[in-house]
Amino acid sequence: MAAAARRILVALDFDGVLVDSAAETALAGFAAAKALWPGAAWLTRRLRRPDQLAALVGNFEQIRPCLETGWESAILLHLLAEGMPKEDIMANFQSGLRDQTMAKLNVTKEKCNDALKQAREEWIGEDATSDDWLAAHGFYDGACQSVRDLLAAGRVEDVYVITTKAADFSKRLLQKQQLFGEGAVGGGIKPEHIYVSDLGPCCSLPYD
Repeated sequence: MAAAARRILVALDFDGVLVDSAAETALAGFAAAKALWPGAAWLTRRLRRPDQLAALVGNFEQIRPCLETGWESAILLHLLAEGMPKEDIMANFQSGLRDQTMAKLNVTKEKCNDALKQAREEWIGEDATSDDWLAAHGFYDGACQSVRDLLAAGRVEDVYVITTKAADFSKRLLQKQQLFGEGAVGGGIKPEHIYVSDLGPCCSLPYD
């Protein structure tokens, strides 16, 4: 019997592989925090200058590895702004500190998630002409170019992207790198091969 033809698939994570979203996650988390805790001292008095917010974002980027999903960003920012050492946050966030802080602040995963999603949707809605939201993201040029090369050369049958971001967010970022939609290299990644966190034309994963 003839051997079956080998099919080559490439499946890619999104954040941390193609997209550097640490700064965007911090800024969206900051907007979510303002909705969750409008009277918090660190939001109303301690971050009045742009350099103060920039410093907070920079600290967030350093401890970003302890964040598993985007909704946790507001909790991380709260801990940083309240002065907890970064080393303590890194060591304890996923082993109890996150849940203890949520209980203290009287918020749930669902409430944080909804606030973050709303913050992103409003930011993107304001972004029609300025590309401010897109500009908050970085891209890993080597990884993006490698995927473009694969698509252009036709060396793989299927390229998949798997992300906890919502469909609109993901598609817009992929399109920015000519990996999806009109003008994409080699026809781009197929819509049905983008596994995302929300319900819609793409396949879906639980949103977290």
